[in-house]
Amino acid sequence: MTTQGTGVCDQWPTYYYTVTATNSAGTSGNSPADSATPVRPMVNVATGGLANDSANNPTNARSAFDQNSATQWFYWGLTGWLQYDLGHTEIVQRYGIITNS
Repeated sequence: MTTQGTGVCDQWPTYYYTVTATNSAGTSGNSPADSATPVRPMVNVATGGLANDSANNPTNARSAFDQNSATQWFYWGLTGWLQYDLGHTEIVQRYGIITNS
């Protein structure tokens, strides 16, 4: 694989590449160019903020953000909400939720 150049997309480089194959018959021409941008690793930004839920129970809500898989947030109602105020501006590009219903 040969890198043909780089660009910048949200401060992560985009790599452009072509592929050639070599065997006993020789070397092929370049494939059409393609590109790939690495995905930024997930970082937990939910630290030091304030949690709350639809039952107005911050202690219960904090358990959803404590990075401990042995604790959990639970709401008894049919529908409920959970919020976390980071205390600062943050661009959230991805987030993960695990549910056990």
